[in-house]
Amino acid sequence: MPDSQSTVFPDHSLSPLWERFCAELTSRLGAEHVRTWFLPLRPLRLDPELAQFVIGVPGAFHLEWLQSHYGETLEECTDTILGDGFVTQFEIVDDMLNGSQYNDESEPVTTAPTVQSIPAKISTGPVSLKIDPDYCFETFVAGEASRFARSAAMAVAQSPGGNRFNPLLIHGGVGLGKTHLLHAIANVVVRAPQTRVPILTTSEKFTSDFIRAVQRDKKIDFAQQYSECDLLLVDDVQFFMGKEGTQVQFFHTFNSLINAGTQIILTSDRPPRELDSLDERLRSRFQQGLVVEVTPPEYETRVAILRVWAERDGVKLPADVEDFLATHITSNVRNLRGAVIRLLAIATLERCDLTVAIARKTIHDLLSRPRESVTIDRIMDIVAKHYRIPNEQFSAKTRKQPVAEARMIVMALACELTGMSLAAIGARLGNRDHTTVLHARDTLRERAEHDREFRSTLEQFKREAEHGITV
Repeated sequence: MPDSQSTVFPDHSLSPLWERFCAELTSRLGAEHVRTWFLPLRPLRLDPELAQFVIGVPGAFHLEWLQSHYGETLEECTDTILGDGFVTQFEIVDDMLNGSQYNDESEPVTTAPTVQSIPAKISTGPVSLKIDPDYCFETFVAGEASRFARSAAMAVAQSPGGNRFNPLLIHGGVGLGKTHLLHAIANVVVRAPQTRVPILTTSEKFTSDFIRAVQRDKKIDFAQQYSECDLLLVDDVQFFMGKEGTQVQFFHTFNSLINAGTQIILTSDRPPRELDSLDERLRSRFQQGLVVEVTPPEYETRVAILRVWAERDGVKLPADVEDFLATHITSNVRNLRGAVIRLLAIATLERCDLTVAIARKTIHDLLSRPRESVTIDRIMDIVAKHYRIPNEQFSAKTRKQPVAEARMIVMALACELTGMSLAAIGARLGNRDHTTVLHARDTLRERAEHDREFRSTLEQFKREAEHGITV
């Protein structure tokens, strides 16, 4: 087999490939997005042996924006143009902003640019996902609501498998830091003197990899990949619900690793006892170790989180902007991070001073609205208008589409936005049983994970319900 040097295409031979990438990106994102965020990039090399396409980026902020906003699209483009198995990586090129490493024909100069290799947050193999270096314990600001979860995660990271916290299950709402802690554990483990082999994955990726293994008659190879790991981290295990075959496989994987003393860390959007559609054997095993919860941070912690991320991004937030963000983004840490990135983009691209007025305009869709102000009646009005059905149909016995789908959406959004009990929601919608509401919630969550258009529609409904933004 040829050595890696002979299989790497130099950057000056990649112009046609990069043009195809930009054309594919334009068809998916539009010309404005591509002109702003992708034309400043440069293809560095294509390595068939490592199945990598390496792209140069001009700085850490640009890299962060690409990863957080276009990672999935880049992965799809890579699959379309290079085929399944290839992955995209980014490298920060220090002198790329002034263009000194390229001439007008994009030919390479004789002196190679200084680069800092940072992997994109894109799946790079049949099992393990990339570990995000930004998600470390140093950047996880722990308030009263999350201090115990952070302490438990640090204890596991320092002694994986050598503690009584096996498995460790971290649960909580969306955007509160579960994935951050998962990556923080992995970052500690891989940097230990005796480097271990962790597998970081999601329930969706585990499922898709297992299905692929079944299709290719590679179930034994699939099981062996997991049995050889020293640490297993699985994000969002609630999405195993309803997938019987995958649950059986994960049950055997779980038992094998626990019996071997291998540390397992899991995250979920709810505690194991509420994973109603999950196999009872799995629920029981998830609870046999330590179950910890992360909850929304208090005001002081939200300010501290803003300062940590702003400092890392090299931006100084005025005190009144800090206060505005911490006051109005209350339930989701990920939204705080997104707010900082957007404001940095505005300050960088438009060269303007950050003010509360600019912040309000820029991140209006991230602002929290008191939960008690969202009522099931408001949700019904929004969904009924979209589906063009009268509100009375939500209580009717009919199961015809689109009434049945609209009713399920009302149930799911009421669960998320109103704080009403399952029984109260069911009673409001034609005296339906609480299990019907629970089924609707879980079914739509799973559908939203795989249907981008449907997920976008749900997000539009939520924005209008919470912020009065018309869909």
